[in-house]
Amino acid sequence: MLAVHFQQVLNWNELQTSLGFVPIGAALFAASLLTSRVVKRLPGIPPWGLPAGTALTAVGLWLVGTGIAVDDYVVLLPGLLVLPCGAAVMFAASTVVGMADVDGTTAGRAGGLLNAVMEAGPTFGLAAITSLATAITYARTAAPSAADTSDGFASALHLSGAAYLAVALILAVLVPSARLGRRNQMGYLA
Repeated sequence: MLAVHFQQVLNWNELQTSLGFVPIGAALFAASLLTSRVVKRLPGIPPWGLPAGTALTAVGLWLVGTGIAVDDYVVLLPGLLVLPCGAAVMFAASTVVGMADVDGTTAGRAGGLLNAVMEAGPTFGLAAITSLATAITYARTAAPSAADTSDGFASALHLSGAAYLAVALILAVLVPSARLGRRNQMGYLA
């Protein structure tokens, strides 16, 4: 989606497009290092990590949508930095929360299932965003241009950001803070 936007709307060549993705990798790398340090210190992510990561992801989706809508990489860049940071915190917190009550005899199976779900989730999410963007685009015009398609994706990303924010608020209420400080059989904070 972003590669098409970079090449067809911003008229970037392949090298420019590739370099446009560097901030995503750098932000994900930095956020993963920071998150791993937090996990080693606590050792675990407090219950607020899941809603906080989800809210940060919501902000990132909104910012990416805004950057696409105005066709300006400088406006898009904050979203390309915030979105992977939110995803890193959300994935780490999901792992800690998902494995909190797993005993040692089933940890391998539970970890495998958790990783499968975390791989499938973004795939289904991208499919949903793409479907929503396509529906929005074709509701506006029967013969969309690349700019029309980008506008559809911008709207879909804004709606997705709003949905993530709603989920973050629900998680803030549902993830019990009473679990903090209790250790499971593997020694992680639950």
